[in-house]
Amino acid sequence: MRPGRDVFTVGESGASEGEEMRWTLRAGDELIEIPSRQHLTRLIFGGITMEEFEAIAPRGRAKRFLERAFPVPLPVPGLNYI
Repeated sequence: MRPGRDVFTVGESGASEGEEMRWTLRAGDELIEIPSRQHLTRLIFGGITMEEFEAIAPRGRAKRFLERAFPVPLPVPGLNYI
């Protein structure tokens, strides 16, 4: 890891009326955008399709990080976290 360069940050863009909020993830100098809360939830907890994942993070360090970090393992498979 290179201090100041290999940083992972999460941000959100404010949604105007009629628009859904979007989340951005930055890994170093790479920026990816997650198009909706549904995509973010399925990325974190599982259920996102390979096509959706490829559209969000097609390549690079951000993709490698997301592949290793998510989905977050749940203690009981199929557990409803809501």
